Amino acid sequence: MSTRKNKSIIRRSESRELTEVSHFLEVTNKLLEKFDDGIRDTQPMFRGNCERTGEYHDSGVSELHGVRWKFHQLSTVNASAVVRDGIIYVGSDSKAFHAIDLETGIRIWKFKTLGEVRSTAAIHKNKVYFGSFDKHMYALNISNGAPAWTFKTRDWIFSSPLVYREKVYFGGMDKRVYALDAFSGHKEWEFKTGKWVIASPAAFYNRIIIGSRDGNLYAFDADGGELVWKTDLGSGIHATTVIHKRTVYAGTLNGSFYAIDFDTGTIKWQFAAKEAIFSSAAVNSKDNLLYFGSKDHHLYCLDMNSGEQQWKFLTKWSVHSSPVVSQGVVYFGSDDGHLYALDALSGNMLWKHRMGYPIRSTPLIHTSNLVIGEASLFCLY
Repeated sequence: MSTRKNKSIIRRSESRELTEVSHFLEVTNKLLEKFDDGIRDTQPMFRGNCERTGEYHDSGVSELHGVRWKFHQLSTVNASAVVRDGIIYVGSDSKAFHAIDLETGIRIWKFKTLGEVRSTAAIHKNKVYFGSFDKHMYALNISNGAPAWTFKTRDWIFSSPLVYREKVYFGGMDKRVYALDAFSGHKEWEFKTGKWVIASPAAFYNRIIIGSRDGNLYAFDADGGELVWKTDLGSGIHATTVIHKRTVYAGTLNGSFYAIDFDTGTIKWQFAAKEAIFSSAAVNSKDNLLYFGSKDHHLYCLDMNSGEQQWKFLTKWSVHSSPVVSQGVVYFGSDDGHLYALDALSGNMLWKHRMGYPIRSTPLIHTSNLVIGEASLFCLY
């Protein structure tokens, strides 16, 4: 066989192999993208998953029967609870982090910090992660609360950590976004923004999305921290963004709510509430709707594709609490001291419960229980 024929055969073989590899990578990426787009079980972290959708699939509390228990020793609860294996994990303004039995409300262990804990925890493997106003990010052993490692920043940590692909991501009042190794706490990268980073990061397809009080929404490569794009939204960002079907949704302190293209950072549509948005949006993937609260006393429901308002619900005071959705019901708290449950499609109130103090934490839905904090921590059923 001639050398020319041999080269031709080799080229055809290499071409087939490249085509097969390309097809394999394409299928793999689609599968990863499908997995990353929220098609998964609820995870123990703020908003229930890496995309921060606030969407649950538990039966929830569509009919309120009463209070199962109340845990008092917390001062005030601005952080939201997470759950794993029947144990609630939550921080409080009493400068402590707690593990509490879901069924009984009895505390299992307590870890003292030197500052308030308003950062909602994330659980990964055998560790629970959270930040504190004492400037530290903590990793504790989930079984007994013993510290595995701590990482000191330059200022308070309000942001709730995200554990994604073996790294812990969070923002700080020192204007920075951090990525730490989840096992050791070693810093992988950091990025300095123009102002405080109170919002919590969201993740999708190896990209980290987070807003800053400098008015910019940032997209970073999850591995190295390289800036992929940033979009100026014209006002500070306090609320955590949500990612759904390659669209990022973000509210700002001037009352504007945006849909932004995940790949390019281009604004798709904009909606105007009347006052600041501190509330992170929740996704209703079945009905293509999203929900968020505003300081103008309303909870809003918008069409995810167009941004058109479907309904709004008026409370008696500001809505800082971030709503969650489960089985056709939207749950949220208000500064008027009430916890609300609304029909997700119509916005009609199913029930409300007087808690007594402003509610700024996010409800946790787990099986037929709802856990919410204000001055104390409550479990409703």
